[in-house]
Amino acid sequence: MYDGSKRFISRHKVNAMVDTETGLIADAKKGDTTIVLKNCKNWDKYKRLLKRGSGIVCFNAQKDFSDLPNSNYEMIKSAEKEEDHYLITLRRPLKKSIDAGTRVRLHIKSGGYMYCASAGKKLTKDWKKFSAEISGVAVKGVPNDKFWPGTKFVRLVVIANYGKTKGPKTFFTGIKFKELSSDK
Repeated sequence: MYDGSKRFISRHKVNAMVDTETGLIADAKKGDTTIVLKNCKNWDKYKRLLKRGSGIVCFNAQKDFSDLPNSNYEMIKSAEKEEDHYLITLRRPLKKSIDAGTRVRLHIKSGGYMYCASAGKKLTKDWKKFSAEISGVAVKGVPNDKFWPGTKFVRLVVIANYGKTKGPKTFFTGIKFKELSSDK
């Protein structure tokens, strides 16, 4: 999916974790590799993903998700609770200074595309029909049945026989995009 300027919308720019908004306690200067956040208690349920390196902190977050897709982010190296705050270590230095009080939100990095028609389906030697219906625009997140926030353009991506060297081959025919009427 692409925004109005035809820039690719990466999943992590819209994959916001609900109720993870918080704020910076102290100014963070350009070049810093740590930020100090207020209460991140709702980040605790994502500890496993944070330890795996999938965490992203998005700056200037809005409670209503109107900041999505959010391109103002940094990857998280670690998140540690310390007394009354959290110390977030970033994977790289900040590109610009960020003021105390700036609202942030946790996002999670995951795959690259919307997998809506045949993800995870077993291939056989017989022809199979796959289809997907996508309608509306999600407020947040990366659902497989709604366009992601900020989407203005789309492109079809087919990842055929992913990771396979043997077995059935993928052929396709009759690929169509159809605009469905809203009176279904």
